[in-house]
Amino acid sequence: MLVRYIPVGYKWGMVTLAQYLKDNKIKQEDFAERIGRTQAMVSRLVSGKAQPSPDLAADIEKETSGEVPFHVWPAYSRFAPEESAAGGAA
Repeated sequence: MLVRYIPVGYKWGMVTLAQYLKDNKIKQEDFAERIGRTQAMVSRLVSGKAQPSPDLAADIEKETSGEVPFHVWPAYSRFAPEESAAGGAA
């Protein structure tokens, strides 16, 4: 059975890596070069077949200027900022 790790960014209104690349018209190969990884690794992250290591998640957050935050990945969602009662996501 194939297990897919689906980024949970939409829960907090955050952008997933796939959405970031699409919105910014960035090819996986180009993004991979920016973060020092292979296109295959970026493809696995985008498709949800893999989750990044903590270091890679931090590199992605830095390269995307925070648009794809560390806590968008399921393994690190516990690091998400607390949602306020008045302004939290629905």
